[in-house]
Amino acid sequence: MRFSLAVPHGDERVVGAGETVVIESEVPHRVAFLTPGRMFVEFYQKETNDVG
Repeated sequence: MRFSLAVPHGDERVVGAGETVVIESEVPHRVAFLTPGRMFVEFYQKETNDVG
């Protein structure tokens, strides 16, 4: 799979089976399969240190 981050990040990589990529929230990106396959997506919330 190829993934691309939008400018100004401007990164593009080919990722193989078993590899992990972290894309921060709010960063526009695209993914494209180079061969038939599937992917697994997880969403995480950034931890905050709010004391209240």
